[in-house]
Amino acid sequence: QVFEWLWTGLFGTSEFAVKLPFVLLSVAALLLLYRFAATWTNPTVALLGLAFLGTVQYTVLYGQLARPYAAGLFTTALLADQLTRALGGRQRAWWGVAIAAAACAYTHHFALLLAGIMGLSALSLATPAQRKPLLLAGLGGLLLYAPHLPIFFRQLGYAGVGQWLDPPGTYWLPDHLAWVFQFSVLLAALVALVAVIGWARHRGKGHRAFVWMCLAWWALPLVVGWTYSVWRAPVLQHSVLLFGFPYAVFAVFAGWAHLPVKRTVLMSSGIAVVSVCALVFGRRHFELAYTSKYEASVEQGLAFLEQEPEGLVLTSHPEEIIP
Repeated sequence: QVFEWLWTGLFGTSEFAVKLPFVLLSVAALLLLYRFAATWTNPTVALLGLAFLGTVQYTVLYGQLARPYAAGLFTTALLADQLTRALGGRQRAWWGVAIAAAACAYTHHFALLLAGIMGLSALSLATPAQRKPLLLAGLGGLLLYAPHLPIFFRQLGYAGVGQWLDPPGTYWLPDHLAWVFQFSVLLAALVALVAVIGWARHRGKGHRAFVWMCLAWWALPLVVGWTYSVWRAPVLQHSVLLFGFPYAVFAVFAGWAHLPVKRTVLMSSGIAVVSVCALVFGRRHFELAYTSKYEASVEQGLAFLEQEPEGLVLTSHPEEIIP
């Protein structure tokens, strides 16, 4: 909210101006995620993952909303990237770890949760000589976040968003997975086929630790969010799992060994084309996302008043969309 207040004060509140920083953060996150996955596995796995991540409605929608999701996706991707660099021997990357961890904490509570899980994962993978700088980086991130701690504990005391959000039911997870695959049987089947062939042929040689780490980064926030939503207050919704979502995608494709460029591009293009078709024609994303139901009803009301100047139109729409 502070960033949006400053940004709109400088550049105005046009749709382009408001969405621009979030779109840029999403694109930057994809670049960081590619580097992360390519470092741990190979460019084939990274490109297959990005072909899916960059085209499904789940990321396309939340990646351009003026909400903390694009920023959280970027900060968690930055933390994953900097941890990878630091564990690989880049000493300066420990500074990046501290800054990225604090940025995650300031952005969203589920980004903070994932940052903590990432830190614990790194601690288990670090050499004895790397554990001290890792702990110092974590302490540095905590110190950077310290001014916000009173607000954090105050927010933690609130009863979630139970006024409008229900606890997850029996079918929440299947519904979430269906939403991720854009309710497209063809897309889900194609991704499953590519993943199964990769694991059957190459069996993810050398990628086992990466797969378990990535699955934990996706599954643990889900488990924590589900448990908290059932026993404390509802907080689990599709958007809060966005931060760990890319790592589950990379885990799915991690069976593949490095392939020639042409084969990698061919498979990635196939996934991207099917996904874009599901996005545009199946979900009709751009047709519906840019047509506000509020604006449509206001336009109908104005059209009615032009025909019936003495008529009356009652509305309870937000003030900002009423001319």
